[in-house]
This record gives sequence, C-alpha cells and structure tokens, in this order.
Amino acid sequence: MTTGAGIRLPAFPSATGFSDADYLFMTQSGATVKGTIAQLRTALSVNRAVETFLAVTNFVAGSTTSLTLTGSYGSINNIDVYCDGVPQLDCTLSGKVLTFNPVIPSGTNTVLVKGTTANSIGVPSSASGAHIAPQKSAAVISNHATLGTVLAFLFLVHCHLFLRIRQ
Repeated sequence: MTTGAGIRLPAFPSATGFSDADYLFMTQSGATVKGTIAQLRTALSVNRAVETFLAVTNFVAGSTTSLTLTGSYGSINNIDVYCDGVPQLDCTLSGKVLTFNPVIPSGTNTVLVKGTTANSIGVPSSASGAHIAPQKSAAVISNHATLGTVLAFLFLVHCHLFLRIRQ
C-alpha cells in the first residue's frame, strides 16, 4: 500500500494471528490501560437490548421530545436510535430519558433503541508493564463500537505490533 506522500507501507500481519493472550493498549478519557484480546472480545460481544416505541401508543410524531427507556445505558454512546429505520444522531441521554432535538420527526411510526451498558476492562497493576499510569478511574470500552472505530483500532494494533517486530 502506498500513502498519498508516496511512502510505501509494509503488509501488516493478519488480525487472525492474534491470540486471546496477546496484549494491546487502549486509551479512553485520558487513561491508558493494558488489556488482552480476550478482554476486548468480551467487551464487544455483549448482546444488545432492543426497546421499541410505537406512534400513538408511546409517542406523538412531530411533538414528543423525549422517551423514557427501561434500560440503563450510562451514555448516549452506548445506544443507537432509529426512527423508522433512519439513524438519529441528534439525541441526548440523561439517566433513562432519551431526548430528541427538537422532536421525534413527523411521520415516524416506530422508534427503535438498541443499546448495551459499558464494561470495564480493568486497571493494570504496577507490574503489568503499562508505560502510562491510569487516571483515578478505570478506562471503559463502550460496547457500542462503529465499524469505523473497530477498523481504526485494528489498524493501530497492527502498527503497534509491526513496530514491536521491527525493534
């Protein structure tokens, strides 16, 4: 692969070459922690809850501003919201109250919310080899990871492994 600057990048090893015991470093909210592939897989594989809201029964399209969810998701980043299958990106979540900006769109028949709670991957011990000390709270991997985020993460893991191999 060649970059726009004409630099040729080497072929990276396949992601299938990773084992559950391999370590990787993850950063979120200013904390960097060391985790295993198995921990990452567990954090991303949790089944998602699905909540369905119907027009007239649960909301009035074009005028309802918020819905009360039954699940506790912790963050707007842990849920996906769809109005008749169209992703809604301008929502906020406070506790269990999902608020639309400005309202649920006119003509909407069904609001679908898919979500999971966040899982902690833990804090590395002082003997774990982590080079950056964690902040006061443990880093959290959101189960809600878009394909782009996962691909970017895998690219960084490949870069990290390539640099380790070259040293």
